[in-house]
Amino acid sequence: MELTCLSKGDGFHYPPCHMLNLSGFRILIDCPLDLLAITIFSPVPCDVGIESYGQNDQNPIQKRQKLERQMTPDDLVSAEPWYKTVKTLHLWEASLIDIVLISNPMGFLGLPFLTQNPRFCAKIYMTEATAKIGQLMMEDLVSMHMEFRRLHGPEDSWWTKNLDGEEVPSVLKNLVFGENGDDLGSWMRLYSLDDAKSCMKKVQDVKFSEEVCYNGTLIIKALSSGLDIGACNWLITGPSGSLSYVSDSIFVSHHSKNFDFHGLKGTDVMIYSGFSCLQTAEMTENDCISTISENNDECLAASLLDNEESLGELEKLAFVCSCAAESADAGGSTLITITRVGIVLQLLELMSNSLESSSLKVPIFVISSVAEELLAYANTIPEWLCEQRQEKLISGEPSFGHLKFIKDKKIHLFPAIHSPNLITSWQEPCIVFAPHWSLRLGPSVQLLQRWRGDPKSLLVLEDGISSGLGLLPFRPIAMKILQCSFLSGIRLQKFPTLLSLLKPKIVLVPDVVNQRINLSTVKTKSILSYSENKMLSVGRIAENADVEIMAELATKLSWKKLRQRENFGIARLKGDFVMENGKQRLVSGLDQEESSGKTRPLRHWGTVARETLLDALMKMSVIGSIEHRRVLIASLIHSFFFSLNDVKSCMKKVQDVKFSEEVCYNGTLIIKALSSGLDIGACNWLINGPNGSLSYVSDSIFVSHHSKNFDFHGLKGTDVMIYSGFSCLQSAEMTDSDCISTISENNDERLAASLLDNEDSLGELEKLAYVCSCAAESADAGGSTLITITRVGIVLQLLELMSNSIESSSLKVPIFVISSVAEELLAYANTIPEWLCEQRQEKLISGEPSFDHLKFIKDKKIHLFPAIHSPNLITSWQEPCIVFAPHWSLRLGPSVQLLQRWRGDPKSLLVLEDGISSGLGLLPFRPIAMKILQCSFLSGIRLQKFPTLFSLLKPKIILVTIQFLCFVDSVCIHQSDGIL
Repeated sequence: MELTCLSKGDGFHYPPCHMLNLSGFRILIDCPLDLLAITIFSPVPCDVGIESYGQNDQNPIQKRQKLERQMTPDDLVSAEPWYKTVKTLHLWEASLIDIVLISNPMGFLGLPFLTQNPRFCAKIYMTEATAKIGQLMMEDLVSMHMEFRRLHGPEDSWWTKNLDGEEVPSVLKNLVFGENGDDLGSWMRLYSLDDAKSCMKKVQDVKFSEEVCYNGTLIIKALSSGLDIGACNWLITGPSGSLSYVSDSIFVSHHSKNFDFHGLKGTDVMIYSGFSCLQTAEMTENDCISTISENNDECLAASLLDNEESLGELEKLAFVCSCAAESADAGGSTLITITRVGIVLQLLELMSNSLESSSLKVPIFVISSVAEELLAYANTIPEWLCEQRQEKLISGEPSFGHLKFIKDKKIHLFPAIHSPNLITSWQEPCIVFAPHWSLRLGPSVQLLQRWRGDPKSLLVLEDGISSGLGLLPFRPIAMKILQCSFLSGIRLQKFPTLLSLLKPKIVLVPDVVNQRINLSTVKTKSILSYSENKMLSVGRIAENADVEIMAELATKLSWKKLRQRENFGIARLKGDFVMENGKQRLVSGLDQEESSGKTRPLRHWGTVARETLLDALMKMSVIGSIEHRRVLIASLIHSFFFSLNDVKSCMKKVQDVKFSEEVCYNGTLIIKALSSGLDIGACNWLINGPNGSLSYVSDSIFVSHHSKNFDFHGLKGTDVMIYSGFSCLQSAEMTDSDCISTISENNDERLAASLLDNEDSLGELEKLAYVCSCAAESADAGGSTLITITRVGIVLQLLELMSNSIESSSLKVPIFVISSVAEELLAYANTIPEWLCEQRQEKLISGEPSFDHLKFIKDKKIHLFPAIHSPNLITSWQEPCIVFAPHWSLRLGPSVQLLQRWRGDPKSLLVLEDGISSGLGLLPFRPIAMKILQCSFLSGIRLQKFPTLFSLLKPKIILVTIQFLCFVDSVCIHQSDGIL
C-alpha cells in the first residue's frame, strides 16, 4: 500500500486530499477547491489594478516604503476570479485513477476539473446526501461566478503576469505561487454548469453502511462521520486486508447522523486525515492517560459521545442569535455569510424561534440560487440526520423548523439580490443569510457594501476567512464583526481514546499531529507519520491473505505432510482461483459450472494477448485490428515528476565505464566509450557485434581547453556511422573551396592535423576573456554580474580566468557560486585528471591543481553556498559582486531571485548562454535595464569540417539528418557505400 497526501487542506472548507494505492488500484480521496485563495481578487473593479505593480520608475526608498505599508484594496487582483485546485493533482495522469471517494460536499467542488479530462474514467463514490448537496453548491458557485462576470466584464487571462514583482505584498505572492513557488499550475478557470452536470452523471451514490464492490476485488462502505449531512468516513476491504479512512469528524451532532464507530473497529490499517484537530490543539499528559486507561469499549465510546462539545456548539449558535437580535433592536441589520449547511439549518431554526418569542418583527432573507431547493431537500432525508431529527419526523413534525416560518412568510427565499420580488419585500432592519463566505462572490458583496458604514449593523463571518485580507476591499468598516469558529474535526485530546476504541493494527497520521501528541501508549502494531507530497509505503497490511476453498473441492484434496514442517501439507487440485466480492476463492473447474448452467465473470489482469483477442473476435464474426496508442505514455512522461530518492535509485542502476574500456552486453555486443571533447566525461560510442561495427558520433569538439580531446582512432573504419549532431547547423556556412580543400588531403595525419588546429579553441578562450572583461567593467561602475551558464567546463574556466583577472587588478569584487552541488562539483573537478585535456593533466603532475579555483576558495575570494537563503550568505554578501547561479532557463533556482533584484540596474550585467531566448526567456522580468551579454560557445563540430572528418574515419555507411544534407553536398563526402 502507498499513500500520498496531496494537500493537508485548511479546515472545513478545504478538506485534505489523498492518493492511495491499494491492491493495485489507485484511489483519490476528496477533490476540493481552495476557495480561501480567491480572496486575492477584488470583488469590485478597482480604478488602479495590478498593472501598477509593473512600474519601475520608483526609487529604492519608495519601493521599500510600499512594501512596508499596509495593504490597500488596490493591491488586490482586479480580474475575473480563477480557482485554486489541489496543487499537485494536475501532475497525476487522470486515466490512471481507478476510484474517487468523496467524504463531504466540500471535497466535491473540485471534481469537475478532473472529470472534464477526456482520459478520466474512474468510478466515483459518495453518499446520496453529499451528491445532492455538493451538486447544489457547485450550481450556486457557478451562478455567483457568472453574475460576477455579467457585472464586471470578461476575464483577464494574464492576471498573474506582474504578481511576482518585488512590490507585490508577500501575502498575495504566497497565495498565488505558494511558499515554494510551485502553486501557479493549480489555478484554473471555473468549470461551467454543463461540466458540473456531466460530473454528476459519473457519480454512483451510496447509503451509509451500503456495500459496493469495485472490480470484484474491493468492498467499499461509507460510514457516518458526523461532520455534516451526508459526510462520511470510508471502509475498504479487499484481499490484502481492511483499511479505514477517517476524515474530519464530529462524534455527536445536533443535525447530522452521529459518528459510526462500529464499522471502523479492528481494521488492518487506519488512515487519519484530520488536520482540523490542530486548530484547538491543547492536550495535557492527564488527558492522554485518562483516555487510554478505559479498557472497556462501552466506557471508551461513552467518553467520546459526551454532550459537552455539542452543547458548546449550541451555545455558539444561541450567541449568534442574541447578537443578531441586539443589532435589530438597535435598528441595525445582520449579514450572515456562513455556508455550512448544517449550521445554516440550525441557525435559521433557532433565529426564527427566537424572533417569534420576542416582540421584534424582523424579516429573515435567504438569498441564494439554490436556497429553495436546498431547504426543501433538508426535510426529506431523515436517514441522514441525527436521532432527534428523525424522531421529529416520525411524530409528524418537520425535521427542521424553517418550513413553518417560510410558509408564514417570516423567512423569505430569493434566488438573487436583483430578484423583482425582493425589492417589494425588502425591509430594514433585517437578517440576511447570503453567500459567499469568501466575501468575493454573491450577494454578500453588495450587502456588505451597503451596510459597512453602519455601526449598528452586524457581520457574522465563519472561521477560515481572514478578517484582514477578507475585509480589505470593504475598509473602512464600521459594522460590528462576529467571527465564529465551529467544530470541524476531532479534538486532539480525544484522538488516543478513539484509537483505543477502534484498535487498528497500523495507524497512519499526519506528521504534524504526531509531533503534537504522544501516541506511544496506544496499543497498535505500528504508528506511521506521513507528510504532504511525500509518498509513504506500507508493506503487507495483513499478515495472511484468506482464501476460501469450496467444500466440494476441499473433500477431494489428498494431503501429503511435509517432512521439513510438521504442520504443513501439500495436495494437488484442479479448479479455478477466482475473485468475487472482495474475497479470494478456490472453486471447482469451469467444466462443472458449464454443465450446471452457471457462469462466472472473469477478471483479467496485466496486458492483453493481442492474437488471442483477435482470434476470439474473429470467431464472433468481428474483424478488427489493434493499434498501439502512445498518447497515454506521452502524458505519463509529461505528468511525471521525480524525487531525490528516484535519482538515487536511478544511479544504482548505472554501470560507469572509462574511456576506451570495453564492456560486453549479453555476450554479444562490445561497447566502448570514446572522448567527444564536448565536456568533461562526454563521449561518442563504438559498438561491435556479430553483424559488424557501428559508431555513434554525438555533438563533439576536436580540441578542448578543459576536457579530453576528440578520439579519432577508435572510430575509424566502422561499417556504419550515425551522426546525431544538430549543433553544426547553427553556424551552417560552407563553400565549395572548404569541401575541396578538406578532401584533397588524403594522408590521415594531415587530415587529423587539420581538424586539431587551435583556431576554434582559441576563439573560445577569447569569448571567455571577453566575459571576464565585461564583468570587470560592470564591477568598476558599481554594478553586479549574474552568470547563469551551467556548462561545467565553461564554468570551471570562467572561474579560473575571472579570479586571476580580479587578482591582477585593483578591484576587490567577491565571487559567489550558489548551487546545492557547488562545493562537491568544484572539489571533484580537481580529482579526475584522466578525463581532462593534456595541459590540465600536466598541471596536476607538476603539483598544481588542474583548475585554479581551489586557491581562490581557500583565500575566500570565491564563496560557495548551497542556496540563496543560506544564513552565512547574508553575512558574506557584498555588492558589487559576481554570481554564478543556475538555472540557465531563468525559471528555476537562485538566478530568478537575483535577476529580480538587479533587473532595474543599468550598471549590472546578465550573462546568458546561447539557447535561452532573450525574448521569451526574459519575458517575466521585463522591463529590464541590465546590460545583457549572450554567449554562444562551441557545442558541436563545425559544418565545414565534416567532409574532412568523414574522409578520416572512412565509414562504409553514413547516417545523417535530412537537414544536414541540405547544407552539405554528399558528393563532397568520402566515397562511402551509402549516405542515408
